[in-house]
Amino acid sequence: MHIRITVLLLMMSFSLMAQKISIRGTVTDRSDGSLLPGVSVIEKGTTNGSATDQQGIFNLSVSQGATIIVSFIGY
Repeated sequence: MHIRITVLLLMMSFSLMAQKISIRGTVTDRSDGSLLPGVSVIEKGTTNGSATDQQGIFNLSVSQGATIIVSFIGY
């Protein structure tokens, strides 16, 4: 019985991992199209996040159907 539970838990974890997707994007200023480095991109309701690089590009692995929050504090 103990072995069956372990196998079931492993199968559940593989199932959860399969529901992750990778997203990649570029964050730009809406007014002039300039690239925005250092912007926070976070999966809503989690601590899973990333920041844009010098070209405004980010890569993030999120749950399928996730909402992404983008925030930036400029000067």
